[in-house]
Amino acid sequence: MCDPSSEDCRAILLDLIKRETVQIDVGFWFLEDARYTTAIIARWQQGVRVRVLIDTRVNAVNSISPLRVQELKDAGIPIR
Repeated sequence: MCDPSSEDCRAILLDLIKRETVQIDVGFWFLEDARYTTAIIARWQQGVRVRVLIDTRVNAVNSISPLRVQELKDAGIPIR
């Protein structure tokens, strides 16, 4: 767990993604930050198994999230 009032949660999550060597299972309600997609795609390209679960209902109110999800799809990452 990360407390954003006293920690840089984004940096912690990105570090975990970048250090993973076996598998990444991640879920997003919305996905706006390209740093996450870049890091996840990089691990995928290095042979780390990746599975992403995302709530597509947010697409109706968030125009950035579908773009990030498409980046993952274009890389061949399974999205549900």
